[in-house]
Amino acid sequence: MSAPLACALEALLGAGEPAPPPPLDAAAQQALLDRFHPDHRTDHKRPLRVGANAGLLVDGELADCLEGRPRLPDGFVPGRPEATCDVLVLGGGGAGVCAALAARDAGADTLLASKLRIGDSNTIMAEGGMQAAIGDGDDPGRHFADALAGGHFANDRPLLRALVEAAPATAQWLGELGVRWDRDAAGRPRLRRGAATSRPRLLACADYTGLEIMRVLAAELEAAAIPTLAYHPVVELLTDGEGRVTGAVLIDLHD
Repeated sequence: MSAPLACALEALLGAGEPAPPPPLDAAAQQALLDRFHPDHRTDHKRPLRVGANAGLLVDGELADCLEGRPRLPDGFVPGRPEATCDVLVLGGGGAGVCAALAARDAGADTLLASKLRIGDSNTIMAEGGMQAAIGDGDDPGRHFADALAGGHFANDRPLLRALVEAAPATAQWLGELGVRWDRDAAGRPRLRRGAATSRPRLLACADYTGLEIMRVLAAELEAAAIPTLAYHPVVELLTDGEGRVTGAVLIDLHD
């Protein structure tokens, strides 16, 4: 070892633990978030110019995608559709499969299309679990208050209310379908405390919760015999000329 390197190593070993950084007050924390956090920075965002969400500030890449020209050739006129249905569900993740099952249960002739395979989605990436107010001393009101505070009171409150009120029944439904929630010695779902929660309400399946949920939903979709189109991304929605969506144009990625 060279003399300079030995001296430097000796200096580091003798320096002890580095001093912790000074605590930040609320203003300094907000300034740090505004400078670096992608949800707070605005220099890469711009307002949408078209659609139902026109004026909403979104990431520039998303705006370019939503405002882009259609992939259909100029003068395209849709002919007789290759498939017809009462309800067309776009997306083969957890939300899409649940929507297809709900439409089927309501008696609708349903078709599900996915740009990849059924289950190739964000759902399978979820590890930690899902929250539902099913424990002793818990209720959707407490869940709502916790989530509202955790969201710095910027939440979409009607949507948040719908989510927390539906969560207990949804967790029970998933369990009845076969989702293997972690359970305690008495056989009840084991609830863990999550971030910004005043009660333990996190249901999990080890560290693969989303994958387990998607496994069960995909099996239920197959058992329901709902027609599916995998590897069929949508490139354009069709309307009746008055703003009502009546169909979609899809590309078969196989050919």
